[in-house]
Amino acid sequence: MLENFAHTLQQVLERNLALKPVVITTQVGDMLPVVKELLTNVVVKFVRHLVPEWHIADTAEFNAALRAGHGQVLEALPLNHRDTAFLQYTGDTTGVAKGTVLAHRNMVANVQQMSA
Repeated sequence: MLENFAHTLQQVLERNLALKPVVITTQVGDMLPVVKELLTNVVVKFVRHLVPEWHIADTAEFNAALRAGHGQVLEALPLNHRDTAFLQYTGDTTGVAKGTVLAHRNMVANVQQMSA
């Protein structure tokens, strides 16, 4: 989650104690070269004040998560056509967000339709 919006998630979590999310935060400049990263993050946070104060327990920083996972081997998992491939969200015409599960078979069917 972009750190600029973490305060909104904090408000949601304060209302719903049943939620126990794993939150990974990132800053606007995190994927830039080191000097640009530092400059961008300082300007966004301390000059432009675009990051409201927030406090969510047990968050992880994006770049730290990348460093922790670097060099680890990802084992392939067996998948079948019913397994979830994507969660797709839309605002629809009512403006209310709706989500749906798209399985691997949905994606294969879509690719086959596009190539036909």
